[in-house]
Amino acid sequence: MLPSRGSQKWWLMFMLNAMRLTIKKEDNFIIESTKGFVQSYPLVVVATLVNINRAVTCKIKVLNPFSTGVAMRQDAEIGKADRIDCCAGVIANEENESERDNITTVRRVQLKTAETDSSVKDLPVANAKDMPPHLKSLLEESVVGKTEEQHSFIAGLLVIYADTFSKDEWDLGLTHLSEHAINT
Repeated sequence: MLPSRGSQKWWLMFMLNAMRLTIKKEDNFIIESTKGFVQSYPLVVVATLVNINRAVTCKIKVLNPFSTGVAMRQDAEIGKADRIDCCAGVIANEENESERDNITTVRRVQLKTAETDSSVKDLPVANAKDMPPHLKSLLEESVVGKTEEQHSFIAGLLVIYADTFSKDEWDLGLTHLSEHAINT
């Protein structure tokens, strides 16, 4: 019995004798649901990439997206295995171990754990005394409703990038860096 809005992993055993295939060591197969299964059961089978040389049995995930439970026959044909010509690689062999019992997650893979970056620079900090005169009004407008920590951070950013802002109405920026002739 598959519960409502749940998923379960089912063990699928390959019948190698019935398939009568010559299987090479590097052969990979993709298991997808059959048309008969889709017509018989309101379930979804997650496509699964397997290498049957590693194990004769593998896990596939069956999902019930509806609010009612579904009972499956024991000998139900869930899916078929098709040979894949080439496989660039597998991201992960299994789903995230910490999510194993969480049935609401589908195919969540954890590639690596998050690490803290020790090369992150310290946040700029300044106070109102360090502020250039032309930016004091901007600082007062920017820190309304902010905490003291946010206030010092904003002041630090304004001090670092003070030369980006115009000092007066005649400060037009870096116009001396490029000269060009205008044909009139």
